[in-house]
Amino acid sequence: MRILVVDDDLASDDLRDFFKARLTLTPLRNLDRALLDTRLTQLCFELEFVSDVDEALTHYHRSGPYDLVLTDLYHPGMDGVELARVIRRENPTQALAIYTACISPGPFIEALWQLRIPAADKLGPDQALLELVEDALTRNSERLAEYHPVTVH
Repeated sequence: MRILVVDDDLASDDLRDFFKARLTLTPLRNLDRALLDTRLTQLCFELEFVSDVDEALTHYHRSGPYDLVLTDLYHPGMDGVELARVIRRENPTQALAIYTACISPGPFIEALWQLRIPAADKLGPDQALLELVEDALTRNSERLAEYHPVTVH
């Protein structure tokens, strides 16, 4: 499964390893990068990291679509919801999810609901990230059924 991760907080290798460990539920103590990469491969996760929206769109146009685009909510210039809208305009069946440290009430929550994009708190339990990925893919399979209905003869 190919996942594009859009998050400027994950610019350092250590934070990327922390993110990967949460995705695989690997213990964080004495993290071995080779072991972590092996575990991701076993789970069939291929992660590509970008740090901003412009880089994300360039990457998406060059290498997309992905099984999932996982983005932070807050970015300079364009927020994660707007990034989701841009991607959905180009590809209505792209799976999307928001993984952020701050989900505030108001317009963001309404927009996520309208776009049917799941969100999770970065500071939540480790299991929350894996559940977010599963939720996003489940919601996307429902969207695919809407865009490509199965006909029975």
